[in-house]
Amino acid sequence: MMEEERAVRNLVLSICEFRLQAAPSPREAETAGGRVPGGRVGSQLLLVGGVGSERGAAQLLMHGGADETQCYDDLHAVELERGLWRELSVGGFSKPSGVYGHTMRAWNDRIVLFGGLAAQTAQSLAETEQTQTFPPPSFMGPQSAEWLHNPQPSNSLFILQVDGLFWTQPEVEGEGPSPRAFHGATICKDFLVVFGGATDARLQE
Repeated sequence: MMEEERAVRNLVLSICEFRLQAAPSPREAETAGGRVPGGRVGSQLLLVGGVGSERGAAQLLMHGGADETQCYDDLHAVELERGLWRELSVGGFSKPSGVYGHTMRAWNDRIVLFGGLAAQTAQSLAETEQTQTFPPPSFMGPQSAEWLHNPQPSNSLFILQVDGLFWTQPEVEGEGPSPRAFHGATICKDFLVVFGGATDARLQE
């Protein structure tokens, strides 16, 4: 019985152990095929049948994420058959800010993004002279470096048109979910169902 409990505990610890990966060197990026995005946590991955001019080829989309210096708002795709990365240029007048811990779900020929911990300003260390530091998110562990930005929970809703690669922010009615991150979400017919999540910036509530 003790061995079974220990095995379950080890499995849970393995699943919950998140680590930032170092950004690849230019040589490593070229070897992997295309320009590989840098290391980050809390990005969203979504398998689609192709985007933009690459319709039909199975691709894995990666959006957002964060490291110690900033939240990212970029969108990358890797073509699985060839292992080729590329950064996608996305248009639209209303775009999500840098965000991590959000959800992205496929809806017909669109992708729905909700919530997450979102950057409030341009918080890149390279763009600001900010000297204040913040405790890292709790899942990073006690030995993690201080963060140079302090994203806040969001309840913003955005839609990405897959064919044209542009963002829109739809008008919604009624009282939506409170701002949150690391929640669950799914599409049920024409409804986005949101469950749970953390409601404070340090992921403790």
